[in-house]
Amino acid sequence: MRWYRLKRELVATKIEVGVLGATGPIGEHLLSRLDHHPWFQTTWVSASDGEVGRRMRDVPWRAYGQMPAGFAELKIERLRPGAAPRLVFSALPAPEAGEAERAFAAAGHFVVSATPNFRLDPLVPLLVADINPQHLGLLESQRSGKQWRGSLVTSPSFVARRLATLMAALREFEVERAIVARADGPAVGGEKNLGEMEWGDPEIEAETKKVLGRLVTNGIEPHPVLISVQGAAGRSDHELVWLELGRKIGREQVKNALLEFRGLSKASHLPSAWEMAIAWEAESADSFLADSDNRPGSEVQVAGFRDSTVLDFKFKVAGPGSDDTVAVGALQNVELLIAWSLRAGWRIES
Repeated sequence: MRWYRLKRELVATKIEVGVLGATGPIGEHLLSRLDHHPWFQTTWVSASDGEVGRRMRDVPWRAYGQMPAGFAELKIERLRPGAAPRLVFSALPAPEAGEAERAFAAAGHFVVSATPNFRLDPLVPLLVADINPQHLGLLESQRSGKQWRGSLVTSPSFVARRLATLMAALREFEVERAIVARADGPAVGGEKNLGEMEWGDPEIEAETKKVLGRLVTNGIEPHPVLISVQGAAGRSDHELVWLELGRKIGREQVKNALLEFRGLSKASHLPSAWEMAIAWEAESADSFLADSDNRPGSEVQVAGFRDSTVLDFKFKVAGPGSDDTVAVGALQNVELLIAWSLRAGWRIES
């Protein structure tokens, strides 16, 4: 599959976009990222019924900084397909997202979702722009299989996204097993207690395997890696990770592979690409990770890398705040969708 190398100026006229769930935490982070975006202009927002008819300036703003001035006068609309621009982000709460996203896709909208509802649907790409752009090939099967006039793309949880990015960077060394545990969870102070943890987050495990999986007819064949995730990992600021590789290599080889990892977002000049996919700090793990929100140039931050007596290596992983990470992931997916649409000869119009 060939991909265009897009530059910002190649999208000559800004594309109108809407945001479903604009007043929620992820919706607000999306709006912050969309402010002055070189490709998109936000012209339509929606939220819960209790906020319909109000202006954005009339609802509390909880994201970092102040509400961008350009959004203050936007009127909050009902979740009604057809009234919104053709391209919409979804940051809705999960109870509302399933029905709404399905309705918008069926009505002909391109829906790029940050919600969990369709992440494991066989016909919906679970997309990380730097890892699995080829999974956009599912959209043709999705349209015929679901009889939608539009399309739906979603993105993984931030823990699955971090884990998949690390494993993609180490793909040539054949990651065979990964253990992920919440950093402040029970019994993680020493490796001797590793077996005492309460395991079980099948969604994160399944999401990671799907992101790393292989595109087949009408679906994704999950990656065969063995993954164990502590149940509360998705609510942690950072994670402890243990990895076992199929090839025995040293830490310098791992370090080089992580630091040199580049995905499609950077190669294609997507506006929201991180400066570096993965950053590395060998020693001062705690201070490094405590300052992770102030390191906006990298999505995944690795610290305290060590040999492990349980698997091959252990280390800590952090990144920007979860809501912002999910928002940026959705935005990169839209930018990738634009690149793919141009390649396929589609046009996304308001």
